[in-house]
Amino acid sequence: MRELNPEHVKAAIEYCGHAPFSKLISFRLTALEKGGVSRLELDLQDKHMNPEGGPHGGVYAIMVDEAAWWAVYAALDEDAAHTTVDLHVDDLGKAMGGTLYAEARVKKMGRTICLAECDVRDACGKLLVHGTSKLMVVPGLATVAQTMAKLGLSPVPPKFMEV
Repeated sequence: MRELNPEHVKAAIEYCGHAPFSKLISFRLTALEKGGVSRLELDLQDKHMNPEGGPHGGVYAIMVDEAAWWAVYAALDEDAAHTTVDLHVDDLGKAMGGTLYAEARVKKMGRTICLAECDVRDACGKLLVHGTSKLMVVPGLATVAQTMAKLGLSPVPPKFMEV
């Protein structure tokens, strides 16, 4: 199995911090691992909360969508690009503040359709959300390397190291 290049992972984490949507929502990509694993964190702020005092359901959906997207990214070929085609989110509990932690794993990598699942937990490890995402590999979409260049970031190192 190919190993993710640690320098590429570092560049992807930096890229995620500069991407406009990531900055708007304020989540952080914290890890990418071989085989299709990603981790995100989000410190809950007033902007994330609904009038009832808990995180808006859309915040949970964003965490599942982004974590699943990055998990599939970690397993895709270097020149491939993908997009979400279906998202399912089960709200199992409410956080009342603090940090949310999402971990996503690829369940199935197909040539065109990929499936990932994600759990979102609070700082105590309480399961708040379980979700799944189907993602489609789409030729012609901009890759992360192309998008990084568009944002004026440093060229991205190769994604994989041969072992």
